[in-house]
Amino acid sequence: RCMQVAALFTENIGEAKQLRDQTRTQLDKFLKEHPTHAEAGAAFDTYGVLSLTIGNSFLQQAHAQKEAAAKEDLMAKAKTAYEESRPRFTEAVKLFKDHFVKLAAAAPGGGPVKRRDEEALFNAEYDWLNARYNLAKVDYFVAQTYTDPKHKDVKPLLEKSEKALYSIRLGYENARPGLLAFYWSGRINEQLGNLEKAKDIYEEVAGSEPDSDENLSPDMLHFYGENFLRRMSMASQLKKHDEQFFADAEGWLKNNIGRKSDTYYGVVVELSKVYAAEAEKQSPAEKAKTMARVVGELNSIAKITSSHQNEAISLARLYAKKSGLTPDEAKTFDEAFAFADTAMKNGQPDEAVIQLERAIVLQKEEKDPERLQFVQYQLALAKYLSQDVAGSVLLADKFAREFPKAKLGPTAAVLAINGSLFLCSSASAEARPGAEKQLNSIVDFTLQTWPNRAEADDARIALGSLKMANRDPLGAIAAYAQVNPASERAPKSQSLSAKAHRLIFALAKQANKLDDQAKTHQTQARTQFELALAAASKSSKPEDDLVVSECRLNLGEMHLEAGDVNAALAMLTPLETKIRESNPETLDNAQLRTLLSAIRCHSLKKNLAGALACGLLLEKTPESPPVNSALISVSRLMRDDYKVDQGKLLELAKMEAPDQATVLAANIKADASKAALVDILNKLATRQQLNLPEMVALGDFASDASLLDLAKSMYQRALDAGQTLTTKTPQTVAALTRVQSALIGLLRADGQFAEALVQVDALVAANPKALDPKMERARVLQGMAESDPTKWKAATTAWSDLRNLYQRAPKKPVAYYEMVYNIGLCLNGEARTANDQKTAAEKKKQAIQLLKSSLALSPDLNGPEMVVKFNELLAELSNP
Repeated sequence: RCMQVAALFTENIGEAKQLRDQTRTQLDKFLKEHPTHAEAGAAFDTYGVLSLTIGNSFLQQAHAQKEAAAKEDLMAKAKTAYEESRPRFTEAVKLFKDHFVKLAAAAPGGGPVKRRDEEALFNAEYDWLNARYNLAKVDYFVAQTYTDPKHKDVKPLLEKSEKALYSIRLGYENARPGLLAFYWSGRINEQLGNLEKAKDIYEEVAGSEPDSDENLSPDMLHFYGENFLRRMSMASQLKKHDEQFFADAEGWLKNNIGRKSDTYYGVVVELSKVYAAEAEKQSPAEKAKTMARVVGELNSIAKITSSHQNEAISLARLYAKKSGLTPDEAKTFDEAFAFADTAMKNGQPDEAVIQLERAIVLQKEEKDPERLQFVQYQLALAKYLSQDVAGSVLLADKFAREFPKAKLGPTAAVLAINGSLFLCSSASAEARPGAEKQLNSIVDFTLQTWPNRAEADDARIALGSLKMANRDPLGAIAAYAQVNPASERAPKSQSLSAKAHRLIFALAKQANKLDDQAKTHQTQARTQFELALAAASKSSKPEDDLVVSECRLNLGEMHLEAGDVNAALAMLTPLETKIRESNPETLDNAQLRTLLSAIRCHSLKKNLAGALACGLLLEKTPESPPVNSALISVSRLMRDDYKVDQGKLLELAKMEAPDQATVLAANIKADASKAALVDILNKLATRQQLNLPEMVALGDFASDASLLDLAKSMYQRALDAGQTLTTKTPQTVAALTRVQSALIGLLRADGQFAEALVQVDALVAANPKALDPKMERARVLQGMAESDPTKWKAATTAWSDLRNLYQRAPKKPVAYYEMVYNIGLCLNGEARTANDQKTAAEKKKQAIQLLKSSLALSPDLNGPEMVVKFNELLAELSNP
């Protein structure tokens, strides 16, 4: 319990985490060794409160985050912590209740023993009620972890919590847990929008406040004060500012004037807002009088440190400015400090710089040295955030050296280090030596002054980053190795060191020098990434979430490079899911790398849904060759899906009496897959950075989808692009020849056989060794034969000549079995148009022998689709 309380009060996040971890360890040990101990209920209750505290910490960090992905991640962690508290409070409730029931059943008759046992019974009942109260609030806290307050799960959670809280109140109106539960049911009704009910609850809670508060504990005094603030807030939201409202507010302030607590100042601020709003309805003279009183009240509490001080100062300034009572410039240190604080919270670092500089001018008024130091540090931070990095480094460096023993000394040093590192990365060639000298100076100072603190490890990491920027990965590895392995910065340093090892391997691979030493660096990179991932995954710090993501991304890429797609997906899928859920407007470099690698994995696994989901996110990014390549992969999977759907429709068409519901579903699916394919092809066709193979691929996909105009456009674009090349490799020449063949194929598909034949003959003559033109020539002749039967023999001869070229080849081209199949089709065409039955039977016999012999020699042909086509043609040929 002491460690838990210490964690609440420490300002050091790392120390607080360490204390909570120690608390968890002690509780686990106690409950494991003493599960039936009388204090087991208290242990479970303490454990539950610990989980709530951790959840609240994550929730607070989430609210401070501006980046959607980081906010979502912290919200998820808060939800996990809250859910972990649920079974612990449940067990505490059970144990406390059992203890209470047992004591109640054994209560004696009277005397001192009775009084002692009554006290024990009271405490047991109180523990039970308090545990129920904590358990009831779990659903309320879980509801706060949804970034969308209108999410479908929020209202049921709040209603469940409110019901549980209200049930605690029944029969225990005057017991503290019952009173607290009732108050919180008001808070929940407020969130649900039941403002009148919330107001009634707060008023009823106020009715239980004793006439004299002499015996009230400080926390109960605070509780009743907070309840009064809620009453005021409800009245303001319901616009019920009647005479009773002001009488109650003024009366409460009068009764509590001798006890000016934080709540007291909150009531003053809230009442001032109401008076200022009411003043707008008054005559000019009355308004001036009211606003003068409001500004005076606010100025009086603006001088007192409280959680409402900055708001009081800002409101006093605003109202004074509107009323023409004072100039706009801060007149005191407190005012300047408050204005700066407001500006920082509103994301206005430029304004904060102005106000902090004003505070320093007025610093003679401030006697607290720590507060003065805080202002100086905040000024350095505000300058950094306002892009005045050089000014920030100057101030932070000076602060760290002047106040090495101050609480913010090491923090200022890290700010100076980070700023100096940024200046190094952005410096010109002439300015870079000076920037590096400055960085090395503050790094050396930090290492000498605080060698055992985490900030010293920040300095070592910065030094390694400088080495990496200077393309000295070995030097970077040496710097990262100096980070204390027990430090909370260790996962980050391991991850950065792994990146340096990976860079060495990449450079060796690029130079074709993949020797054993280079491979050792690759192995070391993987090992360090895995170690960093394991360590960072156990951390609750937001910065370690970045380490986890970095490690997963690099390991995913490395597994993909090694051909282990499943291992790559295991690393990349959590990152991909996070990107999908956050749906960012723009992608940073890490997100882009993640999606590119994920698409490669999905493409290799033939997973269209996964590839398409990533592709939709990639469409938002500016065009680039890697993005285009990935989207081409997605469109290839979509083309394959479309062809499968078309195949199913053909199968159904061949059936005598297909199920109409099945036919309808197949048509809907085919229409949807074609629409999706058409959409992505049209989008990709507008891209300007497509390379020649990508243009050809898009032409092929468009042709497969019968988008002849688009196919022709892409083929022509590829042809034009190829013609502009000054140097053509054999691969380029082959690709261009295939494009010309494809363009001729489009003429054929459009029924322009004569023109297609003229062009294909010219293409064959120009490229006598190329296969594609000869294939296309045979297709043209076959197409002509459909309307001119005299061409069947020429088509058969064209396909047979092609087959003869490859018949004895040990490794036949993929198109070989298309040649055989088309010979069979053409022989069947000759048979259908033969002048006598004997000739027709002979042609069919030749075709059957050819197809069967091919199946006998190679049963799989070039794939299952071709096997089906062979068998269907055989069935047709065998039919009299």
